[in-house]
Amino acid sequence: MSEVVASGFIPAQRLQKYVDVLTPVVSEAKIHFSEDGIHTRAVDPANVCMVGPVELAPSAFESYDAPGSVTIGVNLTRLDDVLDLADAGDLVEFGVDMETRTLQIEYGPVEQKIALIDPDTVRKEPDIPDLDLPNTVHVPGGRLDEAADVIDLVSDHIGFDCSTDGTLDIYAEGDVDESHYRLGADELLPGSEITEDTYSLFSLDYVESLVKPMPDDADIEVRLGDEFPTELSWETCEGHLSVYQQLAPRIQNS
Repeated sequence: MSEVVASGFIPAQRLQKYVDVLTPVVSEAKIHFSEDGIHTRAVDPANVCMVGPVELAPSAFESYDAPGSVTIGVNLTRLDDVLDLADAGDLVEFGVDMETRTLQIEYGPVEQKIALIDPDTVRKEPDIPDLDLPNTVHVPGGRLDEAADVIDLVSDHIGFDCSTDGTLDIYAEGDVDESHYRLGADELLPGSEITEDTYSLFSLDYVESLVKPMPDDADIEVRLGDEFPTELSWETCEGHLSVYQQLAPRIQNS
């Protein structure tokens, strides 16, 4: 007899977005199911980039049943491959079966069973440090994506320079070229507050990984300090999916 400990129905695009946030950082992760929905925390192998909590609220589901708390290990690449075949409008039925140790996915004519990974073999979830960062800017996701594309023309590192005049400069210096992408005080979204002049440099590859799943119209809250990690928080899927990301700065030579 099967032992289904969590099950439900969810629009394919919402579950796909959940996976899209995680896969640029890790290929496997722990997923926690509880009455509060599902959530994940993960860190990349180099301990540079963290995501989580990434949370799908119970309201994200058409129906959801998880009477107890259970944690499973999942190959995210495999799950992503299965969801790639679904249309955005498909309703995905899922079930966590601990008897067969599988995640069962069904939509339309498709039925897939994904073997679970022992959670104890999955990389330990990160402890998220509590950072006291002086500056907060709110930026549309599409502007961050555009800035990363501009920087990619000249460098593999990206600098975030906050000025107390209310501007955010995103720029890079290459061997011979420079790229600048400026967001003035009138272009930042409400809620922005810059109280100190700060500068931090990050790996462009990592920034692109974090920015990639952001919707263009999402309000991205970016918290920045002087040569400190940056924190990014945002919501999507009509507020049903909330995301927290953190990226360590590149250490600069004195």
